[in-house]
Amino acid sequence: PIAACHIITSPYIGSFTSDEAGRFRFQIDGDKNQKVQFTLEHISYEKLEVELDLSSALLKDNKGPLKFEMKRYSYELEVVDVLSERLPELVYSSAQHSIADYEFLGERVLLLAYEKRLEKASKLLLMDADMRCIDSLILPSSVRATRLYRDYSERVFLETKNKVFAVESSGEGLRIFPVDMEVYQEQIVPVVDRIGDRYYFSTWIDRFPAFDYYAYNSEAEDYEHIKQIVDQEMLTMCRAEYKYLTTRDKLKMFRLELETGFEKEVLTCMGVFEDGLYYDEVYAPMFSWKDRLYLFDHPSDQLYVMDAMGAKLDSVPIDYHQRLKVMSNHFSEQVLKDEGTGEFYALFQKPGGKCQLQRVDILTGRVDHIKTLHYDYPSSIQVRNKEVFYTYRPFESLQKKYLYKEGIED
Repeated sequence: PIAACHIITSPYIGSFTSDEAGRFRFQIDGDKNQKVQFTLEHISYEKLEVELDLSSALLKDNKGPLKFEMKRYSYELEVVDVLSERLPELVYSSAQHSIADYEFLGERVLLLAYEKRLEKASKLLLMDADMRCIDSLILPSSVRATRLYRDYSERVFLETKNKVFAVESSGEGLRIFPVDMEVYQEQIVPVVDRIGDRYYFSTWIDRFPAFDYYAYNSEAEDYEHIKQIVDQEMLTMCRAEYKYLTTRDKLKMFRLELETGFEKEVLTCMGVFEDGLYYDEVYAPMFSWKDRLYLFDHPSDQLYVMDAMGAKLDSVPIDYHQRLKVMSNHFSEQVLKDEGTGEFYALFQKPGGKCQLQRVDILTGRVDHIKTLHYDYPSSIQVRNKEVFYTYRPFESLQKKYLYKEGIED
């Protein structure tokens, strides 16, 4: 039955609307031998025009109602991807190669891919916003790639076992150019960010539990000291290590002190203790967002907010990293910035594989949202516009390593 069907007759007897059972009634007061045309219209059915000879239709043998059959409209719907609210969205996959690393280049994505071993046969793939490959570059077998690195000015570098290459995309396609290793280590990697004509860099080295942040004013061509980061507990342990050196090693450190001007206890820390079981590298990253600097000083349990000059505007206590002492949740010593929103997330790796992103409120220093990723032990994690991207391959699986994303707020 078709309800709410609109019916008009010609010659005009009246207009009618079918009820819920698809029925309508009409009455003829004139000549019953006339022909009447019925026009039936409904939003979900094709228009139907039927002409009836009432003298035939109203024969005594025909005691039932008149029946009209209408044809339903046929719509061809476009294919729609229905995504699960729980499962991650697959961004890129391939049956031929795995994704070792990736970097965003505006709306495009640069992928570092390999078939069997990253060090032996790798390639670069440039994808558009719809993850269609628009260019590729097979790397020479002599290039033993390890990862991609994006610097403060959005330039991307390809790091290998013993060399560094700048990656460029132009009208001639993807190309790589060798970069002097000393220049890369001393002038590119230490620079953490930039605001206007000020470049911010650190003196961090992995062999010593203290370093400084500076700002270089390219217009005035001078340096400004911002903050010293010191892990006092680790520094005390470093200095104490000198007492346990053999006489021969103490003499060696004393001679190095005369040659370099550094204290022998510091040299001991840099040369001996940093390779020990109890040494932890100091982690205190600094980021810029708009005209502000945000320094996560984990050794002093403080989050500092500074202006572009490095002047302190505010500070709040932080304690999320102290949960390292709790066996159920381990801080991975990694803070991620959402390049689209300016929000910060502390990365935690729980025993058993579950990975969490805990959003840190820059006004209070407290965690105000926790996102647990679906897959265990993801890698190459990045946050962009409230979405977390990562690579993942199931343990002991023949599947290649794919690129996934999940919504932070899901």
